[in-house]
Amino acid sequence: MSLTKQHNALIKEIDRIIEVVGFDYKNTNQYKQKTARLKAIKEQIIRGRVIMWHSFFDETMDNAISNYFFYKHKRREQRRIYWYSNKYSIFKNYLLERIPFRRKLELVVKIKSSWKKHKNILEKLDGIRNPLAHSFSPEEAPKKINYRGKNIFTLDGIILLENDMSAIFRDYSKLI
Repeated sequence: MSLTKQHNALIKEIDRIIEVVGFDYKNTNQYKQKTARLKAIKEQIIRGRVIMWHSFFDETMDNAISNYFFYKHKRREQRRIYWYSNKYSIFKNYLLERIPFRRKLELVVKIKSSWKKHKNILEKLDGIRNPLAHSFSPEEAPKKINYRGKNIFTLDGIILLENDMSAIFRDYSKLI
């Protein structure tokens, strides 16, 4: 299948972004410390992926909690009405946004049984997200960052994470 103009424009933009942020791992000749540069690129890709999954499931829990407390209607267009209400805005800004990930997880497990089978995995995700989000490099973290017994900065570690997150994602419609 051939690429459209839009696809080609996006590829050019991604290539340029990779160049601008220094992720062009195929052209490391310009760097004196190639190994350090390559390790930094790998670390930043993995860190971004962990934080992306964490944010996705945090927002998914927000949706599940909102559905439980606000949405009596199954139809999507009727749900949208609540998104713009003052009552929902207060709920979202003063409650949901201030509840930590693990507290939200405890709540969604109580209100929607489909979350229960994913609780342990999501707790592990939260456990690695925090040191990754709050330290500049893994060396600054108090201990090696492991995900289910594998160093998250290894191929085995990131494959395990991706497989677990993808399995939960496949259950997405049951979770909200």
